[in-house]
Amino acid sequence: ETEAPRRISLQVHSEAGAGVDLHPSWWGMVVDGIDPEPGQPGLRLRDTLVEVNGTSLMELSDQDCEQRFLDLFGDGCNVKVEPFVQVS
Repeated sequence: ETEAPRRISLQVHSEAGAGVDLHPSWWGMVVDGIDPEPGQPGLRLRDTLVEVNGTSLMELSDQDCEQRFLDLFGDGCNVKVEPFVQVS
């Protein structure tokens, strides 16, 4: 059974940033790595951030997806997360 999307608030530290490595895709920003500080409870490797503060990151070019994410990104921003699904 597929896991449902979830919503989390990103934590951004003034010096450490969000501590998340991401890359853009057609489906949104894909999580490549998560640093221990500030940590991102509820976020896992290979999850995809598909929405930030109610604005979709889906179906955009890589450049537009990344720019839209950066424009909306900040401490406490609300993101909709689609879990990674392994297709066999």
